[in-house]
Amino acid sequence: MKRGGGLHRAKPMARGGPLRRVPFKSTLATFKPYRPGPAVPPNVKAALKARARGLCEVWLPGCWIRGTDASHRITTKAGGRHGEAKVEHDRLSDLTFACRPCHRWITSKPYDARSIGLALKEGDDPIAWPVQLLLHDEGLDLLTDDGRVLYPDGHEVSR
Repeated sequence: MKRGGGLHRAKPMARGGPLRRVPFKSTLATFKPYRPGPAVPPNVKAALKARARGLCEVWLPGCWIRGTDASHRITTKAGGRHGEAKVEHDRLSDLTFACRPCHRWITSKPYDARSIGLALKEGDDPIAWPVQLLLHDEGLDLLTDDGRVLYPDGHEVSR
């Protein structure tokens, strides 16, 4: 059984003359490329780099050893974060200093990264969730907003 009968024009298309030529206008002069600002404020990144001593804190297989990226444990989601939400999001307890391959692994395997504390769900408090940072020691550590790394019992990790 055929339904609908297909598309039919009410009037046939009118035959017109040749197409009108329009002069080309370059839009490159008015085009403004998107250039995002730094993902993390420079003072926070400097404190993060000091906590990690410039090295990758994650140390997964294929690690470059030298850190390059600030990796958020709670992702920014589409649209990013602005105002007070950005300040709250760019805390040292929510950031790890990672090399590019380790950062790529964290973002590509969120479930595996969550199992060792490198990724958290929206609404989790990063201060309360321990993370496994192989740079500091083999166990789980708590990150504070003042740049310290603590054992779960509250003692500071010696460097």
